[in-house]
This record gives sequence, C-alpha cells and structure tokens, in this order.
Amino acid sequence: MKKSALLTLLCLPIIANGATVLNLDIYTMQTDTSDSTLAAYNGSFGKIIPLDITTPVLTGDESYSGPNVYGGLTRNIFKGGGGVSNSGGSGWRIRANATVPFDELTANTGALQISVLHVFKTEISGEPAPVKFTALNDLIDAPDIFTSDMARVEISTISFVVRDAGTWYISESSENLQTGGLAGNTPSAYSANALAANWYEYDPLTDVDSAVTGGALASPSFESVDYVGFLLELTTIEEQLGLNYGVRVFTVSGEPTEPSTGWAGYAIEEDGWVDTGDWLGWINVTSGDFVYVNSSKMYIYLPEALVTDSGAWNYAPK
Repeated sequence: MKKSALLTLLCLPIIANGATVLNLDIYTMQTDTSDSTLAAYNGSFGKIIPLDITTPVLTGDESYSGPNVYGGLTRNIFKGGGGVSNSGGSGWRIRANATVPFDELTANTGALQISVLHVFKTEISGEPAPVKFTALNDLIDAPDIFTSDMARVEISTISFVVRDAGTWYISESSENLQTGGLAGNTPSAYSANALAANWYEYDPLTDVDSAVTGGALASPSFESVDYVGFLLELTTIEEQLGLNYGVRVFTVSGEPTEPSTGWAGYAIEEDGWVDTGDWLGWINVTSGDFVYVNSSKMYIYLPEALVTDSGAWNYAPK
C-alpha cells in the first residue's frame, strides 16, 4: 500500500523555544492612576544627561509593576524631559513643557529639540538574563506610540537600542511619525526584525544623541543581548510646547543564550519521554527529528528547531 504525507499545523498553546524577553504595557503596569508622573529625569541637570546603567531612573513600587527603567537625554533648552507616566496614557515618554521653571538666564526660547532614551534589562522567565536573537525570534516591536498633540510636532521618530556583548548599537530610525494622539486617533507603530535591520555604532554612556548624526554601520552578532530599549526624538513647532510623546506598549522576542536541556521548552523524562500537555500529550524524542506521538501511535517528522510560539508544521505519514 502506498503511503502519502499529510502537511499538518500543530498548534502550540505555550511558548516553546523562543520567548518574549521584554513585555511592557503601560495599561497594566501603571497601577496607581492618581500618580501622573512616576519618574521624570528633566530637572536643571544640564542639556546632556548620559545613560547610567548603574542606577535606574525608576524601580518597581506600589504604583509601578514594570521592570527597572534606565534613561538619559539630550536637549537644546530646558523645556522638556523624559519620564514614565500614565498621564493621558503616554507611557515611557518625552514630556515637552509649556513653561520654563529653570535657569531664566539661559536662552530657553524657540523650538524644543530633545532625545530621550529608555532601556531595560532582557528577561528569561521574569528574571534578568542575556538573550540571543535568531531567525525565529528577533522581533522588536512598538505597536502603540502616543502623541498627545500632533499639531505641535514638527518631527517625531523612534529608534531601537540594544547592548550586545557589552557594546551598544542603535537601529535605523523610523520615518517621521505623523499619526497618534488622544482617544479616537490611531496610534503610531514601529517594529524591526533585529537580524534584518541596519544597526550603527552608539555611545549612550557619553551622549544619547551620539548616533543621530550618523554612527558607523555595524554588524552585531546578537549572541549576548542584555539591554534593549528605544530612543525617542522630538522637535516641536516653535513656541508650541506642552505635549507628551511616548511608547505605551513595547515587546521583544529572543531566546536563552544557554542551550536547552529539554525539548522545545519541555522537560525530557526517562527514556526520552516528554509530556507536552494539551498540545501533543506524551511524545518520545529519542529518534531525533522523527517524534513518536503516543496518543496516535505513530511517528511524525517534527524537528525541535521548527517549533515556534504558535506551533509547528509537520509531515505525518498516512
């Protein structure tokens, strides 16, 4: 009797090889709605505040359940700063101020030009850990970018930032974002697959604006990524200040740097048996890419490397 092959999609109910290594959502992480500003690093501390990864600008407390935030900024006048806020749902943001509370002898007039950097430690199972980007797991995504008043904005862009093996890199920036705003307006979005994106040399520990004018093109390996974040850049229309520009949702996918001791995220029991629960039940992985499925009493071709967050395609003999 002739056998044929059936192409099947096996839907996986849990995350397997890959993982969401950073998952920020201001809607769930801002728990105290009476606190309009959780962290603000503007003040009269100068026009260049380099990134400092030894001291976070915000740590978790009763009003914030998100990860530690590390930040820095560069600006031309003391009319804006960076922070994290639920004010208008603006998230990890730039705040352009309409008043000048600092050094009145400084020329604080004209349009505000400001860059604010927010970075976060990558995580595995909720604990800080380095990760790697692979062809299956390298998405950096900011699907919800908020601007409270586009009429006051001349330029607003976002770039992604990573630290890989101790060296910082910055991605190509987005185009000028011309959407977004309060309720009723569609937010902006920007995403990149890290392995396909253009990356440039970057030195935020000196000046978060260091690559804006064009750092050298770089080729990071992404084998040991321990910080990921984004640089927001904003130029206001002259004298038109008083607005928020921020990221409300930000996710990053990656994989552990250490090789897995199991199979697709599941523990391997005695004699090569693996309990995948509601997905495939008990399977045996001692035959390499051909997996024995106990419930159907048959082998299927299912290489571990093909298992993704949403499932896996396989050939099952008929």
